[in-house]
Amino acid sequence: AYVVEPGKLSGTLLQEIDPVIGIHQVDASVYLDGVQCAGIGLGKKSMSGAFFRDAVIALVIASNGQYEITIKGKGKVVQGNRYSIPAMVSDEPYRLSLIYNSMDQTVSASINSAPILQTQPLSGFDPPIEAAAVTLNGRISEARTEIVNAHSFSRAEASSGFSILSAESFVVAPYEHHDFTWNMASHLPGRPISFAISDYAGKRITTGEAAILDDSQVQIGNLSFDPGTYIIEFSGSRERFGVISWTPATLVDPFFCMDAGMAWLEPSQDRQDEFIRILKRAGIALVRERMNMASLYNACVTGAWEGKAGNRDRLRQSYGAFGPKVLELLWGMNHKMGPVQGSDLPTQLVATSNATRSLIERWDHSADGYEVWNEPNLKDLPSDQYASLCHTYRYAMQQAGTDAPLVVGAFAGIPHDMYLKTMAACGVLERCEAISFHTYDKASVMGRSVQNLRDMLHALNSDDLQLWQTECGWAWTNGPGRPPAEEDRHSALEITAKAIESKVAGVSRHFPFVMNYYEEGARNFGMTGRERTPLLSLGAYLTCANILAGATY
Repeated sequence: AYVVEPGKLSGTLLQEIDPVIGIHQVDASVYLDGVQCAGIGLGKKSMSGAFFRDAVIALVIASNGQYEITIKGKGKVVQGNRYSIPAMVSDEPYRLSLIYNSMDQTVSASINSAPILQTQPLSGFDPPIEAAAVTLNGRISEARTEIVNAHSFSRAEASSGFSILSAESFVVAPYEHHDFTWNMASHLPGRPISFAISDYAGKRITTGEAAILDDSQVQIGNLSFDPGTYIIEFSGSRERFGVISWTPATLVDPFFCMDAGMAWLEPSQDRQDEFIRILKRAGIALVRERMNMASLYNACVTGAWEGKAGNRDRLRQSYGAFGPKVLELLWGMNHKMGPVQGSDLPTQLVATSNATRSLIERWDHSADGYEVWNEPNLKDLPSDQYASLCHTYRYAMQQAGTDAPLVVGAFAGIPHDMYLKTMAACGVLERCEAISFHTYDKASVMGRSVQNLRDMLHALNSDDLQLWQTECGWAWTNGPGRPPAEEDRHSALEITAKAIESKVAGVSRHFPFVMNYYEEGARNFGMTGRERTPLLSLGAYLTCANILAGATY
């Protein structure tokens, strides 16, 4: 039994499970008279510290008998109360059960053996199931509170749980023969592991059976591809992996850039380095990363580059050694930088300048641009406050001796003309080299958006400023590790079309958002899947960069 200690607000039991395709189940019997609620869930390993945030599927019941089932990306799918479940026997615990069938993509649940959800279909749902958890939350009294008989299990319905050994091995040269190898979480003996390969349009080009190297590895050997982007799918488990076949870039066009988001979306050093080498081979000119001072300020002041700051520092060493240059987004703040009440920007500008100067001196070897903040026009603040920050960062750059450009704006969409006029009145447009903006509209409106911004700059006698599009993406529906085929192609079409329209309109640099797998609420902006292989959008954009490098309109 697991008992919440007196005075303790909550407690969670967690069991890691294999990422197989099949049945995942968690059961628990709980006494919860002394807490607000109890829950069982399937989801990420981080549920041990944040059950309600990282449970992908959860059944939660309150001490008064009210219950709900929540599914990430779909919200509450079931709600009820104690009158819709069998009456409790005195001094008996609640018996909770949750089952997810990833093969059929269904969820079932019961309380006290009474079904409250029966094989609910979840079309297109493919969450990361890494662990099962049971939680007790919110101590309200000293009444009996404990978990008894909690257990979980997983049963594979197909050879599954395939994971790649290297992301770089899925970006290959055309016409040559290549071997593709995966680790495998579960192998069902006696059953062949079939695969199919489709092209960008979804046309099947070949099928076969993978070679089983041992119980934990499988290989598809001697594959050759024409130039293009392809999908390898294991037929039994429906797990999919992207392949880009191309010739490395011979010309680097400064227009074609990428928001990689490596510093905050990929913690592994080896995986970061793999993606950096892929971007370098692709001829990507500049990569956007976030210089978050919340985790860097102390290292800037003390020189102790450890923990998160050390990881960020090592990433810049990799960029400097063998990657593209970095556009550093100057963003985030330590409490010593401010703010004061009513402001979301740093207000201690001397401390901000000193720390930023230290960071620029350390990282300027890998940088080719510094961008001020992120989407400040979404805040309910006049732009004179943002202007002060722009001047502060320009001063820090001058003191550090960098000749990299200062990029201001990072606007969400096209800003209101008064916002830009105030920045001009404060002298910001005279001290920067570029204006940046973000847009997630369709490609068809890209030219009009750029023209609107140019018209505003012309009215302010700032026609010479470059326009940098530092975020520009097209999301797909969150849930699966990779989007369905039609969504994948639609995302690829919009991302690539927006790059072409922006280049035609004279934008100087273009950054699709975002290379790494990235979930944001009901949307996913990643250009790689959860398994770290290319989506069609990445293949299409890198192909576009290869074809149009150096082209003029």
